[in-house]
Amino acid sequence: MTPAEMVLTLRICGNHPKYDSFTCKDCPWIQNCDHDGGGAELSLRAADIIENLLKEVERLKKYEQAIDQILKPDADEMMGREAGKK
Repeated sequence: MTPAEMVLTLRICGNHPKYDSFTCKDCPWIQNCDHDGGGAELSLRAADIIENLLKEVERLKKYEQAIDQILKPDADEMMGREAGKK
């Protein structure tokens, strides 16, 4: 299941107003659903996807900080500032 399918599934099961016209038949999870509201496997998969996305955000933040440090002297020069002064 892709992250987009997981989001759609969670919105359908959660009765999101935007998806009022959707039924269980529209849900990508229909073949795996127990229809008893347990949803343990679905919740675990969603948690895994969210956890991986959070890790990716942190990795990208570190990458962005490293790039900023590398480019800072050039950015100062392009803006007509001496390096380290505003």
